[in-house]
This record gives sequence, C-alpha cells and structure tokens, in this order.
Amino acid sequence: MNEISPPTFKDFFRSFYYENTYLPRVDLSDKALSEHLLEKVDKPGAEIVQRLMSNPEVQKVFSEPLSYDLEKEIPEKNEILKRHGFDLLCTRKNQQGEVTPYYDIVEHPHFQGRLIKSGAARVPEGQLHMGPCNQQMEVTFYQKEESLLRIALANRIREVAKKLNIDVVVPEEKLVAYANVDGITDLTRKYCLVCEKIEVLSVDDTIEYIASMDEQHQRELAKNISKIAQEVGLVDASFRCIRLTPEGKLAFIDTEPAVMMIAEPKNPSLWNRVFGPKGASVQKCARIGLFTFLTQIPLDDRLKNFRSEVIKHYHETYVNTLNISYWKIVKLTVLSAGLIHLIYAISALVYLRFAKKEYEISKKMDDSFDSEGPALTSKSVEERQRKVKEYKEKRTPHVKRFYEYIEGVPYTLPPVA
Repeated sequence: MNEISPPTFKDFFRSFYYENTYLPRVDLSDKALSEHLLEKVDKPGAEIVQRLMSNPEVQKVFSEPLSYDLEKEIPEKNEILKRHGFDLLCTRKNQQGEVTPYYDIVEHPHFQGRLIKSGAARVPEGQLHMGPCNQQMEVTFYQKEESLLRIALANRIREVAKKLNIDVVVPEEKLVAYANVDGITDLTRKYCLVCEKIEVLSVDDTIEYIASMDEQHQRELAKNISKIAQEVGLVDASFRCIRLTPEGKLAFIDTEPAVMMIAEPKNPSLWNRVFGPKGASVQKCARIGLFTFLTQIPLDDRLKNFRSEVIKHYHETYVNTLNISYWKIVKLTVLSAGLIHLIYAISALVYLRFAKKEYEISKKMDDSFDSEGPALTSKSVEERQRKVKEYKEKRTPHVKRFYEYIEGVPYTLPPVA
C-alpha cells in the first residue's frame, strides 16, 4: 500500500451526502440454490454432468479454490481435465505474455451445446484478489462466492434490460451438485455451473463490428451498454464480458458481480446484519464499470462516436452520484437542527481514524518486507515462498479492513511532492 494514502476527513464527510445504494445480500443456502438446479428443467442432462464432474480427480480440480499458479498447479489441473476428455475454453497470460490454457470453463463431447463452469471459491482463503478499479481510488475485490453469484447478477441484468426496453442476450445458467459431497458444508465445493452456449463474436470481431456501424447505431449501442452498466452496477464492463452476436445483438456472457452482491452469512448475528460487510454500492460499481469500459475502447477514429457517447454517460454517472445537493444539506439542517451534520462529522472522524490505523499497519508490513528483499534472494525457493505466504496472510486482514472503511469514499490522491 506504499503507493496510496487514506482519504482525508473532507473525503469521508462529503461521502455521507453521495448517493449510495447497496443491494440485499444473496441467499446462497442449499435451499435457495436448489431453485436453480439443472435437474428441475433437464434431469437427463443433469445426470450426465453429475457423472462427468463427480469423478474424484475431476471433482477435486473443479471444487478446490481457483489456482493462479501458472508455473505448476494450473498445468497439472489442465492435464487432469484433458485426460478425462474435457476441452479447456479459457486462457491466461503468464509473466512473459504467453497464453496458457485455463481450466475453470470447459466442455465435454458427452454434453454438447453447453459449457461447464467451476463453482469453486474465486479467491483462496486468506488472500485478496483485486478486481476492476478506477482513477478515484475506488477498488473492488473478488470474493469467495463470485462463481455462485453469477446467477443472481445475470437475473439482475435481464430485469434491468427489460425495464430499459433494451434487447440483450444473457446465457441461462444452472447448477449441478456433485454426487460426492457427504460432510461438505462449503457451498463452493458442492456445485458446478452449466451455462447455455451462445454464439458470440470474439473481442476483436466485436470491436470491428462496432467500428463498421454508422454514427447513429454506434451511439445507440454505446448508450445501451452505458445505461445497463449504470442501472445494474456492472463492475466488469469489459469486452471480455460484453460482446455482440453475429447478428449484432448485445450479449453479456460473464456475470461475476465483483463484490456488488455478497452472500448472506450463515446464522448472522444482529451485529453482523447491521454492521457487517455490505458489498460495494451500485453507484461505485457503475463508476468503475464505465471507467473500465472506456479504457478498452481503442483510439480508432472509426470508433469516435461510440467512444464519445460512453464518455458522455461516464461523466453523467459521476455528476449524478457524486454531485452534492446543497438544497439537501439545507433541508437536513432545518429538519435536524444541524444534528445530522454533527453525526456525519463524528462518523467521518471515526472512519478516518480506523482507516489510518489499518493503513499504517499495512504500510509498516510493506516496508519491513521490502527491507528483507535483498536478504531473501540468497534463500531457497521454498524459504522465499514461505516468507511471501506469511507476509500476505498477516497483511490481508488489515488491507481488507482498510478498504471496508473507505467503501463509498471516492477520492483523488494528493500530488506527489
């Protein structure tokens, strides 16, 4: 965290006057998830998937937390799935920029026409994986249940698109439970997802299709994407997730909410219900999503109308969600005799103090680890890995709490002296 600093008192205080909408937590209990089981609409298909995925080797690969070890663990898991007849549909790039197959989305000759996606934990225990962010220091983090929350976000996209009267394609996703789950309570180890396979253009072909449109159609498409991103709170508004079909229809093919939606904790206490994690606001996610989308539009003159329309909605999002209404401040002053502003000021001081404390602890850990860097080079690979793991495990809870305290507090870093 050496490259950032906490928000100021002013940043915290102003944030209480911004518009922030938080979605209800999503019930991911077995009972709730049973409503989305494939067997309810296609029992023979569910039986095929269950048989394929419940092979002990395959189930182990697909139910363990997703790996990011491109050197060893990922190739090993890839080989296990290929040995059992699965085709790997995803890729990742290593540090050298080389493309490596990745095992989290597969298909099988015995179950054609649909994809099988991992329902495993998106983030290994004790780790933080940063999601999309923007230039206002607003950050999202992927959470453990991202894969299972895809269904809820897909439904939200459909509902918003229908309300806005925008024609979209969102693949249907269902759950299949593994056969061998006796004694397993972790939901991310009990289910895989089956996704309708739809024909979409590649990222490059999608961009080329947009470039071939006339000004009116470019602006209309940009407006539709922007409006859905704003209303839904679509964090990952990228061409990886947003494509066109060969017929030119707008398609949303991946729907991880990246902490806008969070799971309802099991047996939550009253304290946790009131003060527990609430995820990221719809407005924050919309700001990040449109910023992300803008960075992906090539600086191609043929896309200037598409780009300018997205820019228009991007600025509109900031104005609508971060513009303080002084009439609202006057009204609150009159109605509460100024008490509400005093409460906001005290709250801002408390949050600032907590955020600074976590920031300073994390920074001290970073500095200490950096100072050990030269000495670590002489250690064995195993020793270096152990030290890095230990450092991350100790640092993670403090970084997590820091970002929880500054949730809904967009700010710009002061200039470097």
